[in-house]
Amino acid sequence: MKRLLKLTLFLLTAYLLYRLLDVYLRRAPHETVTSPSPPPPSPTRLNLNTADSAALQTLPGIGPTLAGRIVAYRQEHGPFAALDDLLNVKGAGPALIERIRPLVTPGKS
Repeated sequence: MKRLLKLTLFLLTAYLLYRLLDVYLRRAPHETVTSPSPPPPSPTRLNLNTADSAALQTLPGIGPTLAGRIVAYRQEHGPFAALDDLLNVKGAGPALIERIRPLVTPGKS
């Protein structure tokens, strides 16, 4: 009797696994599980050399203090030639630059 119970449980488990696999493989293409892709970059990127403090504050990670430092640095040293020039501004580090890279451009002054 015990042997029959074990065999029944085994067969039931095998059948349930078969049905789960069958449902998974027959899943419609729109139901497939995918990781979310990052949003496409904005068609208009903010020009670091012409943006005022308010515009700079719309970028993630840039508040009023850092925006003021960026504007002051630009007025004192001239336009940014490359985005990595922001590393010279106190408070702007590599992580911030990577976060805003798709959103800004040094452009032309």
